[in-house]
Amino acid sequence: MKISTFKRWSEIYFLVLFVILAIGTPLIFTSLTRSVFEVNKMLLLRLVTIFISLGWLFKTLITTSHAQTSELPVLRFGPFKWEKIGIEIPLILLVVFNILSTVFSQNVRLSVIGAYDRWEGIATALNYILLLVVTAKLVTRRYQVKWLLVALLVPCAISAVYGVAQSLGWDFMQWSVDPTKRVFACINNPVHFCAYMGMMVPVGISSLLYVSSAFKKSAWQVAGKWFLYIMISLIFYAQYLSFSRATWFGFALAMPIFFLVVLGLMRTERQRTLTVDFFLTLLGTLTFYLYYIFNFHLKGISIALILATLILGALVGTLAICRNYYGLTGLPKLREWGVPVLGTLGLFFAFVFNWGDVSAYVVWPLRLLSLGLFAGAVYRGKDASSDYLARLVVLVIFSNLQFVSLSFTNMLLYICLVVAFFGTNLRGNQTLHRESKLWLFGLLLSFGFVIAVPAIPEMIHSLQNPESKEVVGLQVAGAVQEKLESYKKDAMDGSARVSMWKSSVPWIRDYWIIGSGLDTIKYMYPIYRRSEYGILEGGHNFTPDRLHNEYLNSMATKGFVGSMVYYIGVIVGWYLIVLRGLVKLNRSPMKLFALAFMSGVTVYLGQVLFNFGVVATMVLFYTFMGLAWGIVTHSDFEKETIEGL
Repeated sequence: MKISTFKRWSEIYFLVLFVILAIGTPLIFTSLTRSVFEVNKMLLLRLVTIFISLGWLFKTLITTSHAQTSELPVLRFGPFKWEKIGIEIPLILLVVFNILSTVFSQNVRLSVIGAYDRWEGIATALNYILLLVVTAKLVTRRYQVKWLLVALLVPCAISAVYGVAQSLGWDFMQWSVDPTKRVFACINNPVHFCAYMGMMVPVGISSLLYVSSAFKKSAWQVAGKWFLYIMISLIFYAQYLSFSRATWFGFALAMPIFFLVVLGLMRTERQRTLTVDFFLTLLGTLTFYLYYIFNFHLKGISIALILATLILGALVGTLAICRNYYGLTGLPKLREWGVPVLGTLGLFFAFVFNWGDVSAYVVWPLRLLSLGLFAGAVYRGKDASSDYLARLVVLVIFSNLQFVSLSFTNMLLYICLVVAFFGTNLRGNQTLHRESKLWLFGLLLSFGFVIAVPAIPEMIHSLQNPESKEVVGLQVAGAVQEKLESYKKDAMDGSARVSMWKSSVPWIRDYWIIGSGLDTIKYMYPIYRRSEYGILEGGHNFTPDRLHNEYLNSMATKGFVGSMVYYIGVIVGWYLIVLRGLVKLNRSPMKLFALAFMSGVTVYLGQVLFNFGVVATMVLFYTFMGLAWGIVTHSDFEKETIEGL
């Protein structure tokens, strides 16, 4: 057999295994196991990575003996060689700190196999690292990514269909909780099901944009595009039906950046500018949502001032970035501040500012005046100022999207925002062709539509019967509205979750170097349990297996040093590699998929700020990291041609 034929069959072998993992992760479950079906999904992960590793070892032995040249820098270890793809040192350090955390754990057995029923000991931790590396190293061809996209999207859509059926009361399983209130489909927990769906949305959008360029206008191809459009809307709808505030936070954090790159507002020609732009936008968006969605400014005047300062700094920095793209440096002259300042104020008072109990007869004239102010700024703005205002529209759209179902006023405001999006981002846009613009516009309309329609019967019923508690239509609409309403007050104040977070402070201080040991949260929590926790949990002595913040989980169990190696060395290092790769792929259509996977990763990292990962979401997380890493590393993805799927 020729070495080229062997390599081709090796690629197919690895692809089949990755496809099995992609299909099985969201769908495989059994009624014989409880909680989030960790055992089933983890068994699939173990088997797939074992077979991939054995195949990789065999392939390495064969290709090494044939002295194949490499397109990447190579490190040699006797007969073996390692093609460098970046952040190898942080990954090695991460493995070392995980081992140290296990060896010196407060419960070594737990840290090896993990606690029931999460099983996140060192065996699983190393499994995730292996999944990341093999994905980055072995997905090297375009056809592999395209088949994986199908394997990711179709099972996700099937799971979404099951979720919609649950919301309607159609279910073949008997659950211990009512799935019509918050659906969970094959993942058995609405929080993690929501995260899985949210991570997949940008992947679906990128696929639709790709096929809109690759497919011609035959009847079958047009039908395929519409099928994909419906699939994306369905996945988004499932995310809504399983409403999780943590996922909505991550989704609202990632999607503006995704849209900014797709629309050409965040440009990918220069690495340094793109990197600064990305992290500045991420910080500004994060700060804005802490103010707008979670009302963190209600914690006190000092926090309010910090948030206000950071938001103002992000706005000024964003304007500076926009000016830099047009070759302008320094701060604008006094007269040049008019358009961005007036446009920002108009957008803020029309769509963001909480008018509270002020009469509608006062609010609406002020809103209309603010809309007019914003429209005037858009009309007068050009170049950098226009790009700046277009960015703000994208940000405000995704901050308002989840509130569409609260009232007819919110629906009307969202429609106004979509119109503003068309005027500022699509009209005159030279980056996208006409069909892509229509799909983006249609998706934003669809997202608002699927959220609004289920809530309309309940809103009409509430207007007719203001004293009634009855929920009309889908039961889930009432549950979602209740959670959305909680944003209007300090939802975190006096909660059991905050008590968990506070208990982590002395915990991290006591074990700051290597932590108390992998997966020892439930074992160690009684030592650091705060006196008010039981009351806040409803009067019982429930012991959580997670602190509902992945960052605090990591620092408590792996130590502050080990966590910094992971989040700064591995995660930030990975972001830098992908951002550099987006510049290299600037003219390649595969840039869309690297961007989509990076956005899915960002959804997860935002979601776990108020929650934690499980096998289903973490497999998707590390697969996305590996796929984006592979796309920006291997030369096959740099071609500028667009082929059909």
